[in-house]
Amino acid sequence: ILRGDKIIEVREHGVNKGNVLRRLLELHPGALVVAVGDDRTDEDMFEAAPSDAVTVLVGWRASSARYQLAGVAAVREFLAEVAACRRVLKAGAG
Repeated sequence: ILRGDKIIEVREHGVNKGNVLRRLLELHPGALVVAVGDDRTDEDMFEAAPSDAVTVLVGWRASSARYQLAGVAAVREFLAEVAACRRVLKAGAG
């Protein structure tokens, strides 16, 4: 049982978001990882992310994430920008 910010997470011992991310990367090698989280329970995911991943903490505290955004509105804006870049890159490849 882990206590987080406005949550209580119950999980099997040894299971965490970092393990899930590593498994996903085994299934999808070379995938671009964009990991966004706002809680201490997200730190396993940030730490497991490859060095080229975009890891983003929502809020202000010490974190393993490479970047920080102030809140939900900033995350929405960031994801819209990522989606726009992806559309431009995809259109250029055709």
